[in-house]
Amino acid sequence: MAAKKYGFLGRIFLTEKHNGSESLKKYRNPFLVIHSIEDQTIPFELGKRMFDEANEPKAFYEIRQCHICGLNFYPDSIAGRIEKMGIRH
Repeated sequence: MAAKKYGFLGRIFLTEKHNGSESLKKYRNPFLVIHSIEDQTIPFELGKRMFDEANEPKAFYEIRQCHICGLNFYPDSIAGRIEKMGIRH
């Protein structure tokens, strides 16, 4: 995110200690990405890229509203998607 937001300076001053892409290659459990197209924090295309890099089984749920408002606006739909994937909470 630092590189995306601050370009070259972000790469110089912030080092990446955790590589999400590498972690996703190892992750083999159900993976549900819920991402808002209106997210002002994490660009939507990064959420899609994370989803694309994930292993099956996986699902992507595109929502609207703020980036942490999904449960406020879509509680039943999110719960249904979690149940459909067999994710235990």
